[in-house]
Amino acid sequence: PVPDSKEFSISYAGVLYNEENVTNILRVFDVFRESYPEAARHLVFEYAGASSAMLSSRTDLPVSVRDHGFLTHRAANLMRARSAVQLFALPATYHAHVSTGKIFEMVRVGVPILALTHPGGTVARLIAETRTGCAFDPLDAQAACDALKRMFDQWKARGHVDYAPDLSSV
Repeated sequence: PVPDSKEFSISYAGVLYNEENVTNILRVFDVFRESYPEAARHLVFEYAGASSAMLSSRTDLPVSVRDHGFLTHRAANLMRARSAVQLFALPATYHAHVSTGKIFEMVRVGVPILALTHPGGTVARLIAETRTGCAFDPLDAQAACDALKRMFDQWKARGHVDYAPDLSSV
């Protein structure tokens, strides 16, 4: 699907885990808004899941948030597939070997992944092996912001983010 020319959609489907995780995600968007205010006006964070209160309770959201609430598995996958970038995020306090089945679904969606997880961990290795995105320490908002800006620039110039996955290992 071709993204809407006015919206750079970043999708997240699932549990937000805890306040630390939400804070780490929003910090990336905060840094993005501070560094690239014009580009930030195009960002839309699309969320689907049961943790809506963790977002709706905040009054200082740095980007536009489209909260879909709980969606069926199929509808959540369709939301991811029409986005420009998928976001995967684990709290920094989780161990590097922690993974979820969701990452295997995300790898197969056909949309690049920006992951906030341990760079040397299981999820980061899977993303690197499959060439389906990039992974950053959840506390390194600047590095994740810079990657998001490169993705945004590609989307702005071409209507999509460069993406050449290798799914032969999964």
